[in-house]
Amino acid sequence: MRPDSLEQYVVRGLPDAAGVHPKRASDYKALTRYGVFTFAIFGQLCHISILFEILGATSEKLINAVYAVPWECMDVPNRRALLMLLRRVQTPIRISALGLADVGVQTMLGILKATFSYYTFFSSFNQ
Repeated sequence: MRPDSLEQYVVRGLPDAAGVHPKRASDYKALTRYGVFTFAIFGQLCHISILFEILGATSEKLINAVYAVPWECMDVPNRRALLMLLRRVQTPIRISALGLADVGVQTMLGILKATFSYYTFFSSFNQ
């Protein structure tokens, strides 16, 4: 069966691929509602993780750029300003979730792996 619309793909194509077989019309309605919601949440997780990973990489580039400034050719007030900037950028910017784990792509992959593991574990009880 070739899906003609996005709704038919979501309602009929994805459940078969995921091993979910809805029986009633209310199951299809719930699947379209919560399936789209689930994909939106996972998309948001991916966007935030990639954004914070780019922020960390840019922070590393900033550290290298500040260290490469030719401070020998500057006058004293500019050297002092550069020294303050140098002290500020010595620690790279890392965003963490409640101080427990850094937010990034590796954390996102861990969350996705754990989510899929829980899904397969609980769906095995349903059979």
